[in-house]
Amino acid sequence: LCDNKVGAKGADALAQGILQAKGFRDLDVRNNGIGPEGAKALSIALRQSPTLESLNLSGTNQLDLEAVKALSQAAGLSANLKLLNIAHNFLGPAAVAPLQFALAQSRTLLDVNLSSNRVD
Repeated sequence: LCDNKVGAKGADALAQGILQAKGFRDLDVRNNGIGPEGAKALSIALRQSPTLESLNLSGTNQLDLEAVKALSQAAGLSANLKLLNIAHNFLGPAAVAPLQFALAQSRTLLDVNLSSNRVD
């Protein structure tokens, strides 16, 4: 679903679909202008989905710190998430601490991609 201008409303619909789908494992919504509200909706699905293993929110999704906090909390509690990609979202150093929480809490999270953000 990358590069489709999904937006926040579309992300909310995707989140509902994830919760209803059985066996849904990967969601690639890079470059969709999802924004903070869309990311928060997806974080709820991430937390509750028993099967989602990979979430790619890289590119022009206009995430902010509150979105990263919601995603991090959900990733830390997720039963199966292995990959969270939030590269290329112009995030700053404050985004690192919530992600450290996710990595410390999760038993399954193996890869968090923060490349091409301003976290150094």
